[in-house]
Amino acid sequence: MQPGTFNINGWTFFGLSACLALAACGDNAVTTATDSASSSASSSETATGTQSTTQGTAVPTTGTTADAGTDSMSAGTTPTSTSSTTNPDTTDTTDTTGNTTAVSASTGGQTTDVSTGTSGGTTGTTTGTTGGSSTTGVMDNSCVKSSDCQGGEVCAAMECVPFDGNCVGNADCNGDTYCCAKDCLPQGELPGACIDFGLDPVGDSHPDCEGPVPVGLFQADLQCEWLAPPANDPFPNHINVLTTAMAAPLPHLGAQSTELVIVSYNHTDGGAESGYGSNPAYYGVIRVLDTRTCAQLETIHDPNNKMIAASPPAIGDLDGDGTPEIVTHRAGTGVIAFKWDDNMSKYQTSWVAMNTGIANVIRWDGPSIHDLDNDGFPEVISGSAVFDGKTGSRINVGQLLPGAGAGVIPVLGDLDNDGTVELIAGSVWRWNVGMKKWEMAYVGAPASRHYGYADFGTPGALPADFNPKKLDGKAELVTVGSNLVRLYTLNGQLLLSGAIGSGGPPTIGDFDKDGYPEIAAAGGTAYVVYDLDCKDAGPGCVGNYVRWSRPSQDASSATTGSSIFDFEFDGQAEAVYGDECFTRVYEGKTGEVLYSSYRTSCTWYENPIVADVDNDQNTEIVIGSNTNCNVGCPLIDPIHRGVRCLNNEDCGAGTCNTGYCRCLDVKQCTPGHVCAAPPMGTPGVGNTCRAEHPPGAKKSGVRVLRDQLDRWSSSRPIWNQHAYSITNIIGIV
Repeated sequence: MQPGTFNINGWTFFGLSACLALAACGDNAVTTATDSASSSASSSETATGTQSTTQGTAVPTTGTTADAGTDSMSAGTTPTSTSSTTNPDTTDTTDTTGNTTAVSASTGGQTTDVSTGTSGGTTGTTTGTTGGSSTTGVMDNSCVKSSDCQGGEVCAAMECVPFDGNCVGNADCNGDTYCCAKDCLPQGELPGACIDFGLDPVGDSHPDCEGPVPVGLFQADLQCEWLAPPANDPFPNHINVLTTAMAAPLPHLGAQSTELVIVSYNHTDGGAESGYGSNPAYYGVIRVLDTRTCAQLETIHDPNNKMIAASPPAIGDLDGDGTPEIVTHRAGTGVIAFKWDDNMSKYQTSWVAMNTGIANVIRWDGPSIHDLDNDGFPEVISGSAVFDGKTGSRINVGQLLPGAGAGVIPVLGDLDNDGTVELIAGSVWRWNVGMKKWEMAYVGAPASRHYGYADFGTPGALPADFNPKKLDGKAELVTVGSNLVRLYTLNGQLLLSGAIGSGGPPTIGDFDKDGYPEIAAAGGTAYVVYDLDCKDAGPGCVGNYVRWSRPSQDASSATTGSSIFDFEFDGQAEAVYGDECFTRVYEGKTGEVLYSSYRTSCTWYENPIVADVDNDQNTEIVIGSNTNCNVGCPLIDPIHRGVRCLNNEDCGAGTCNTGYCRCLDVKQCTPGHVCAAPPMGTPGVGNTCRAEHPPGAKKSGVRVLRDQLDRWSSSRPIWNQHAYSITNIIGIV
């Protein structure tokens, strides 16, 4: 994907890309996209991006993020669980030099064939080293036969390409794929294989994939999933994913290829073991995955500096060498950075910083990466501690801001459009380049659990004078915590206050297509969208400041995040959120559930990410799952009306009636759905195909979802940190 020029408008969509043109669903389609973002920039400013790995992160940034009120989580807010009898991995590798041990780095892992549903371990070539096996370097996609390719691929026209199931003819293939058989596969290989259009000898795209996406239909499909590592992996029990997945162009498959980064965990708790590594037997290891097949490319682990399983990593080019580094929190205390070693063809420990000022407390937060002094070399921020990205040296030695401690993912950006970077820690703190420390710039808000910001309007002398219809290019602050969602001006005027059960990171964007931002947050029992236009309720509102609210289930942490994106290119964003039991996509204006699929999670700060992770010019959704805690789920999603349709062809063996696929029995529904009576108020007559959660079913690992015909709007191929926003990255790291 060539991102081109990104216009910076007057307010922030957190994680939202608004695209100006649709692509056909072939790999060679060309699109033009404009990403709207940043509360700190005027509409005349632009940030240019090029497809390279030479650019570090840059400001401004936006985000939802983490909790700020205290330097630790109280026992009352830490999730509890009943631990299972799962044993930790019994094979660990010790490297007395302190370097990273890269393991199970061959392409492989337990991946699922999305056409047949079968799964199994796949392995690639590894090079043995003392203390573990490592990757063989940048992958060569040329081939003579399919056995030359990694798991989930076949050899077509002398090139390894993603495989989407067996076939005899094109009718056997789904979405934007065709049947590659005689004169396409190597001689003697049968049966045929479904592969993407755009590959020889067929044209760029399937004709059915061209044209606008049907609005409201939302036909998501599984692209691939990682369930477990390949056979003989040194960490076979590290399968649970607690944190937000990351996507960035890493070097395993070449500079132009985006790869997934997840943290996998080997226990089923929801407390101190996963939260800061209280038991050395339980810890996180990083897995790097192929985004098209979910095959495992590398595992990153330093036995002398184990990682916190519940802390999301951040990715950025810290030293300007063109290859991104990966940073995360060290178990107990500290920050650890991993750097790509060209000679070893794997990630090795680059530096470890121990002086964070925070030790042995729950850290569901992760570090953030920002260039605070605008010198082209980003800094790493953990809490309020600032570290030199190249060396790990602490820059603001001894400075700890009370509103940016453990549990708070750093949210930074140019909030007041003055050209310098600020940090939200309740109050707003500006980075003083010369003094190398934070200095208070604005009163801001009371310390809270999660922060975000955007331009919501123009303040007046009093809160009642605030004008939400006149955007001034300066930010207002969103806080979530203590069962409240609140909006403040930089100078501390309270503009909005709405109830929420505990509450997760705020997500900000235009949900109702009115040209102005709304706030979404997930609590323990509901996912809620707040709107200044609903101050006194009124038409289209369900309460004071509440545009809409939908029931959800998150009794574990009640503090998960979400994302928004205009998948259908109709100017209206959809929300993507996963609670303990289901991943859902909501219509932005009404909150109706457009898509639902079961998952399981004890829940931390995780949120689904939205990005073009496979560089095909079309957006995907990535969501993790885990088997932690004894979470009980309903057998049918109680708020999913059913699979949407435009005509009978959308319903397989069922029929389309009043916009929903109707059924007489489960055989007329696609996998993952049951035939059942729809929720009260659903238009039409008859049972619908609704999302099921099989009895006792649990999921681990990570899933990549795509449109069935790969028609979703294009987006950037990156999500580099939990508090990612499109104006945080000028180049593609």
